[in-house]
Amino acid sequence: MPIPRKIRAIVADDSTLTRRAICRLLESDPQIEVVAIARDGADAVNMAREYRPDVITLDINMPRLDGLSALKQILTEGYCQAIVVSTHTPRNADATIEALSLGAFDCVAKPDGDDSRDLQAIAHELIEKIKAAAQADLKQQSDDASARKPEAIFEPDFSAEQEPIDRGTPAPTRAIAIGISTGGPTSIQKVLPRFPADLDAAIFLVQHMPANFTSSFSKRLASKCSIQVEEARARQSIRSGVCYVGQGGRHMVPHRRSDSSITMRCPTQPQSLFVPSVDVMFRAVGKAFGPQNTIAILMTGIGHDGAESMLELKNGGAYTIAESEETAVVYGMPRAAYERGGVCEALPLHCIADAALNHFATR
Repeated sequence: MPIPRKIRAIVADDSTLTRRAICRLLESDPQIEVVAIARDGADAVNMAREYRPDVITLDINMPRLDGLSALKQILTEGYCQAIVVSTHTPRNADATIEALSLGAFDCVAKPDGDDSRDLQAIAHELIEKIKAAAQADLKQQSDDASARKPEAIFEPDFSAEQEPIDRGTPAPTRAIAIGISTGGPTSIQKVLPRFPADLDAAIFLVQHMPANFTSSFSKRLASKCSIQVEEARARQSIRSGVCYVGQGGRHMVPHRRSDSSITMRCPTQPQSLFVPSVDVMFRAVGKAFGPQNTIAILMTGIGHDGAESMLELKNGGAYTIAESEETAVVYGMPRAAYERGGVCEALPLHCIADAALNHFATR
């Protein structure tokens, strides 16, 4: 359900041109009202305290008080949801992942340049995430995502086989495939650390995230888990006890070779709404391992990515889990899968890993 009043937003950025451009983008949507602008982190905290908006957009690099420090104060005092809008440099990528770990609702990668023509590229994404943040804050969820027409089924096209980067390790026979989006960086940290280092399965994780951010995200997860976590690389051999994180801007496609080894492919095609795509990954995992050897998990996120392929996996004999509404930050993707009939069990965050482990233990 749409919220019954305008979403009140604050824009914080140290660039005058960027502030103006983001304000114009947001106010082009009739549901959003920019109630204040802030030119640095200290202003952002003061404005949040004074106006109590629904959402604030925060740049990372700001004078007086940087975006991370401002975020900590805003979240600690409970003023509003926060979305990080930052350029995708390596340094900013690390800071953005830190912000998401602290509790920022989501992030948007700012394109190069300050004028509205440059920022127009992120307009739809930013507006959608602001609306999702406001609805999550009001304990409401959107009905629009699961009502959209499902995307066509794509099969990535590969022109030639390539030798894997590393060989000699027996290929795993079982897989856990996880799809997650908005609200995911914090939520997945409550699930992935519960898997043991000796897990007799490979994990494939697609988190919708801008290119160049997933490397920092993978390192953050690795520091919190006993299993190995690494960003997916083309031609690497797949091993048990490793979580492979899809690169931003590339799909993640495990592929079983003629010698029964499983290697990674990272194509940029097909062009879909999200790259990496959960649907593309789910289908590839099901093909490489077989649905009966696959557990598919769909967690918090806007939209319906993964819903159709989860239903296909379930119909093929896979065990499928959707995060339940009670813990999902945004009950979009799991809801879409549930309404399509693709879910064996709907579970809260703290039960997901144990359910997956118990399922494998009984097979």
